[in-house]
Amino acid sequence: MVSRRRYSCAPRHASSSSNQIIADIVNNRLVSFRAFRGDGMMIYDANRIGEGGNYDPIVRRILAREDVAYINTHTAKAGCLLCHIERA
Repeated sequence: MVSRRRYSCAPRHASSSSNQIIADIVNNRLVSFRAFRGDGMMIYDANRIGEGGNYDPIVRRILAREDVAYINTHTAKAGCLLCHIERA
């Protein structure tokens, strides 16, 4: 079970450690959740797209896979990095 996340958000790359699953900068956007292994290789079949908030289930589903080390969230249209999510 994944209970806490550490995230850093663009553009300031401010880090926070809390029970907050997704930082406010991500909410209410069309977002691409891109999963990566510990060696930095993307796990394409774990990637998801979400829209409109309530991303907690998406993040939990991706991190339920043991091969996922972290998730990068991007705006789905422009591809700009929003947040980096790591296991606590």
